Formats: sequence, structure tokens, C-alpha cells
Amino acid sequence: MLAWAALAALSSLAPQTMDVAALNAQASAATAAYQGSPQAVIGQHVRDIEQGIALVLLLIQAPCAFACFLLGFAAGQSGFLNRLAADPLRLRRAFFRMLAPGLLGALAYVHLERQATTEHQALFALAIDLATAPFLSAAWVLALLWSFHTARGARLEAALAPAGRHALTHYLGQSLIGALIFTGWGAGQIGLWSPLAILALAVAVWLLQLILSGFWVSRFAYGPAEWLLRSLTLWRKPRWRMQAAS
Repeated sequence: MLAWAALAALSSLAPQTMDVAALNAQASAATAAYQGSPQAVIGQHVRDIEQGIALVLLLIQAPCAFACFLLGFAAGQSGFLNRLAADPLRLRRAFFRMLAPGLLGALAYVHLERQATTEHQALFALAIDLATAPFLSAAWVLALLWSFHTARGARLEAALAPAGRHALTHYLGQSLIGALIFTGWGAGQIGLWSPLAILALAVAVWLLQLILSGFWVSRFAYGPAEWLLRSLTLWRKPRWRMQAAS
């Protein structure tokens, strides 16, 4: 966050106005490419990487995700989450403490991003987002843990638990389904669906994955992607079927 804020400050010394028309034309060309043949899709992916996606991955997503992995590992190893989850009062207090800066930061980011006319304004909005988004994420997690203390929440927890054990498989599965529906690898529907239709698809895919997770977890110790990742991590094949694992 500090690095991007510093970059925004440096960019403000020589502000450059964003060419909205050129950005819209670039987006239209990308949409057309993703609707085309598999070769056109691959070519557009390469252009996306060349035009800045690699920078975003290396300087935003990768360090942020790695930091969150480490924080989650520390929270699990120390027992912090278990102690917090057992105290509804602490959960409620922590939820509101996280929600306030997270929600304010999200609203500020959306407002500044929509109003931005120069690159340094967009970079400053990004810095705010990076600083406050973890608070909003934490608020949703705390709200979920808080809800588990009710009878209805306990049923929700039981329904979600299998999917949580197959998070990587579901992530890759969602990407595959999206690619087959929206890109030239499949139906090429990118840009043709309304936001409401896309939301309905997301809900349908997630519900299907919840059902499949319950079926899978009763028979296998790991999801397919989790098993492969564990094999690479341990450098040996872990037992897959639930009977063998137990």
C-alpha cells in the first residue's frame, strides 16, 4: 500500500490524463478477441500480460495473497481463530471494528476510481483499496463465524465445510466453466450476458459445487487439485480415498 501511495505521489508531480476513449477501444478489442478462436484467446492473454497484467500479479496479487496465507497460517497455528470463534461477544465486537474501516475504504475506492481522470488519482485509489480491503474481508469472515453460533448457522457451517476443503479445486473449476462459457474455447459469450444473468450463473455454479463437495468429501480425503498440490508439496503420493486415509 505504501509503495503504491508513493508511486501515486510521484506521478502527481507530472500528472498524465487518462485517455478514456482509447481504454474503451482497447476493452472492445479484447472482448472481440476473447470471443474468437482459441488462438485469438491465447493471443489476447499474451497481450494482457504485456500491457500490465504481469505487473499487477507480481506487485499486487502475489504479495497480498502470500501475506494473507502467512497470516492465516499464524492464526491457525496459534489457535487465535479457535479462541475467537468460541466467544460470540468478541466476534461481534471484532466484526464492527473491521467493518467500519473496510466499508469506508471500499466506498472511498469506488468513488475515487470512478472520478479519476489522471493516473496518479487511480493509483491513490488503489492504495486505499489495498490498505482497507483486508478489513472488509475480515469482517465477512467474522460475520460468518458469528452466525455459526445459531442453530441455522450450524447447518450453514456443515454445508460450507466440505467446499472449504476443496477451495483450490473449486477455484480452478469456476475458471474452467467461465472459460468454456465466455471465451472462444467454448461458447464465446463474453460481453453478451447481463450482470444479473452472470450473478445467477455464479450462484448456480456455487450451489452445484456445494453439492458435489458433500458427495466427494464422504469418499475422498482430498479434492483433485488439493491432492496434486499435496503430492508436489510432500513429494510423494498421499492416500486419496477416505477409507485408506483413515
